[in-house]
Amino acid sequence: MAAELLGLPPAHFAPAPYTTCLDLGSAGAASMTGRERALRQAPAGFAKALKREINETWIRPPTDDADAFPRLADFRVSQRGPVVEVPAPSAGRTA
Repeated sequence: MAAELLGLPPAHFAPAPYTTCLDLGSAGAASMTGRERALRQAPAGFAKALKREINETWIRPPTDDADAFPRLADFRVSQRGPVVEVPAPSAGRTA
């Protein structure tokens, strides 16, 4: 819908299988598939590594750069640019 509003060709959409990955702290993690949430059969440590990758790689902090929004939101971009570090406000300064 957004592409149509912007006069761009629509992107093909094929929903990926529904999956859930739940971190269980020191107990590990669980990876489930389908709407019934059947536990995924995988090697030991798979779900924990997957959840770590999701949190550290796939999910990125938002950006205030208007030019970066389309690039960050484009699911077809497999390699995103580096996240720009924003310096912390100096001590004593209020927003």
